Amino acid sequence: ITTHPRTIREQLLFKSGDPVNPRIIYESARRLHAIRYLRESTITPENCSDHSVDVSVQVKDAWTLKLDLQFAHVGGQNTLQFEVTDANIFGTGKSLSVGHTSDLQRTSNLINYQDPALFGSYWQLATTYEDLSDGHIKYLSIGQPFYEDQTPWSVQTSFYDQEENINFYNQGALAWSAPSTLQQHYVSWAHLIDWSGEASGMRAGVLYK
Repeated sequence: ITTHPRTIREQLLFKSGDPVNPRIIYESARRLHAIRYLRESTITPENCSDHSVDVSVQVKDAWTLKLDLQFAHVGGQNTLQFEVTDANIFGTGKSLSVGHTSDLQRTSNLINYQDPALFGSYWQLATTYEDLSDGHIKYLSIGQPFYEDQTPWSVQTSFYDQEENINFYNQGALAWSAPSTLQQHYVSWAHLIDWSGEASGMRAGVLYK
């Protein structure tokens, strides 16, 4: 599905009616070049008159649907891994992955969702849920990065929760098992302290983990 124009506008750092700022335009071009669901992107001034500039933003979509299928048979044991990912689901710029893995130790079903422009803003969301035969993995991250050079601040918070068994096998039979639990919390905040001209600046922040 072709990327929606609204999806591209969400990645631009300027909108119609803003004063022309070449640095912001270059930063917007850099953001577009970093998007993996775009094969090509250009920002071009088409007309300059009456103290206004008409700008054309053109992009070419890349193929974003990826299928990963792996199968192995070693020592009488089968391992199967299947995952399908669309990095530009329905042309919205969001990413969705679903997968299944099965081996001697456990089976798991995975779903992963990433939103680089939450509700059309510069906030970003990433979340994962993996249902394991012996537990689960949950991950949630939300934050606003330094989306351009002079962004005044950034904030990021994440939560990770994992429950599973550590298993040891002897000739294919389970010999010993121990439950394993891991929880991590992460919060960071940073601020732009100084911007010296067009080439360099300084940022500082704090991190709690």
